[in-house]
Amino acid sequence: MGANWRTAMRNFFETRTVTKNSDATGRRNVIAVTNIPGCFPPITAYAWKVTQVPESRTYENFVANLWAAQHRLNDDVHADQREWEVHFWENVVTSGGPKYARGFNQKFWEMKSKDMYPLLDEDMKEVKPANGAKYSRADIQKWLTGAASGGGGE
Repeated sequence: MGANWRTAMRNFFETRTVTKNSDATGRRNVIAVTNIPGCFPPITAYAWKVTQVPESRTYENFVANLWAAQHRLNDDVHADQREWEVHFWENVVTSGGPKYARGFNQKFWEMKSKDMYPLLDEDMKEVKPANGAKYSRADIQKWLTGAASGGGGE
């Protein structure tokens, strides 16, 4: 990747983002950075991958992300991600804002798990699953262990 996208991205973060949802109230053309991972799952997954040390680039760590369910995953991978997310919402998150409702939200998870986003390589091109349909555990492991800058299935 060239440096042009980095300049545009930096400008976006400096001019179009705020730290938290309450900072965006009443403002136009801004997004809270806490919402970005769920808005751009393929880019989030790629950025997560390349910022992890190789030892942390594991299947278990991949599914331990709220945005992971939004990818085109097979049923087994979705089940693993859902199991992690249930634990996260039931045991890790214990407080929130004024409208906070404790616990796992099954309807929200089902909605986002239908998004079907692809995994991307270093050129931001889709990495195809081996079976051509949905990503398996093996597909994700291959993608994760590809070249540090991406790769793993192009």
